[in-house]
Amino acid sequence: MIRIVTIVLVTLIACAAAGQDCQMIVLFESDGELVDQIDAGAGPLTGHLVLYSDVDEVSAFEASLEITPLGSLLVLAMSGPHGFINYGDTDNLLVGYGTPVPTSDPTILCSFDLLVTSSAHVVICVEDVEISADGNVYPCEGGCSQINPPVPVEGWTFSAVKGVFGG
Repeated sequence: MIRIVTIVLVTLIACAAAGQDCQMIVLFESDGELVDQIDAGAGPLTGHLVLYSDVDEVSAFEASLEITPLGSLLVLAMSGPHGFINYGDTDNLLVGYGTPVPTSDPTILCSFDLLVTSSAHVVICVEDVEISADGNVYPCEGGCSQINPPVPVEGWTFSAVKGVFGG
């Protein structure tokens, strides 16, 4: 009985420790770097679902995307490495890989072709995250990123301002 309790406690401690060092967030490319905030008007944009973790490899994950305001951003397509397949949909991801993805900080788990449909401030939060890694399932912390509308600067013409907002 003591042995079973010890095994359960060790497993729970290992899962909790892995969950504390795990974060998943949508990031954008800006000047060759991954950033959690970007200035972009209505139009196409590429985002990456990124994992920061100390696990060796990821074989699957589950996560939800919460986009605010609703309808301000569309996920047009998704792609990923190692035989990526999403069994879920564009806002409730249930992803598996043909072969596990080796990790390094950061690890791009998949990429999104996005369409920003408004010139409003958009927030994308990753929630309800679990990863299957190293033969175990771990909870993982989510994070939020932002798309800020471009700000017109002094000296712009009205036509230039309209062009920024798709007009």
